[in-house]
Amino acid sequence: MNANSLINVRPMKTLLIYLDAFPWRFRSLLLRSLRKVGLHFEARSLLPVLGYTDCFKVTFLSGLFPCEHGFWVSYVFDEGMDFPFLSIVDMLPGLIGRGIRFVFNSFLYPVHNVPSVALKYIRYLDVRPESSFVDVDLALRRAGVLTLFKFFEDHGVRYISLEDRFFKHRLSPFFAMCLNKLSDFDVLLLYIDEPDFWGHRFGTRSVVYRCSLKWLSDVVSSFVSSAFRRGFVPVIFSDHGMADVSRYINVLPSLLRDRNFGRSYVVGVDATMVRFKYLSDEGVRDSAWLRYIIKPYARRLTSDDYVKYHLPRSRMYGDEVWLLREGVCFFPNYFSWLRPRGMHAYDPFLPSQHGIVVAPKELLESYVNGFSVVDLHNLIKSITVG
Repeated sequence: MNANSLINVRPMKTLLIYLDAFPWRFRSLLLRSLRKVGLHFEARSLLPVLGYTDCFKVTFLSGLFPCEHGFWVSYVFDEGMDFPFLSIVDMLPGLIGRGIRFVFNSFLYPVHNVPSVALKYIRYLDVRPESSFVDVDLALRRAGVLTLFKFFEDHGVRYISLEDRFFKHRLSPFFAMCLNKLSDFDVLLLYIDEPDFWGHRFGTRSVVYRCSLKWLSDVVSSFVSSAFRRGFVPVIFSDHGMADVSRYINVLPSLLRDRNFGRSYVVGVDATMVRFKYLSDEGVRDSAWLRYIIKPYARRLTSDDYVKYHLPRSRMYGDEVWLLREGVCFFPNYFSWLRPRGMHAYDPFLPSQHGIVVAPKELLESYVNGFSVVDLHNLIKSITVG
């Protein structure tokens, strides 16, 4: 069976494989593995959204840019929750404090590494980085947004979304189960998050990282070949790339010592962004020391940036947002448990941040300049329904 015989038939049975954080610059590993099993596919770069996995999933399922669907980061500045005992945890040494928070986060409430004083002004949204596609789809439907899954349902397309993390990241049983599902569905969406973990844990320069990507490429290609022989057209994609971290900035101890933190201002310290929320007129003045510290390594997002990156302008995400330059990371930050050696969510236009779209040549001919996430959404609609 060749690609042309499938491409000319609409609608197509479609296999969607989402490799979280598989970088554009390592695309040759995947393309070579595919050629070994007789599949001569092509690749295009994907321009990511400025955000994390949750923002990508919302954009992918809705087919709308963040400025249109309104979601950016998984928490906003609003009335939050008060956990007084965490103020004691805030003062404990780093590993001990993070360990206690990890236990608390796992069983009670997603406080992550957020200082207790900041939790009073933070509200978590229904969609978070760990949310499955099914969870994101339900949240969007509650908000009245037409999703890709709803589109499938309206057109009688049988679909299923499967994630390897629910198989404890054991890819062999995961793909064996997926292979058994091919006869029951028209569209399979498979999510594999290993490349993201490897990038954060080892960095892209490490031998472990490159060997792991090579191994994954071989495993994925073998499964894709089996699905292709059963009449499925594959589209393999990632949400972003990965950059190595060379400098870490730790602002949390200074924040906790500042008596104005939580009084006149509060901040969100994400891995690559710091978002300021001013609680009073003195907030700008009282937080000036923090801007002074980060200014050599970051820049403030301008109105033009919000347009360029298609970002929502809601002040719930902050009155002022600063974006770190490539290779610099806030650690500790409000999310990371371990010091990352690789990071994403820098300027989306940096080559290191680009993701991939790999598919038969005929599907990619109209995208010579690459994909946006919205383009990917629309491509999937066109090949699954026509």
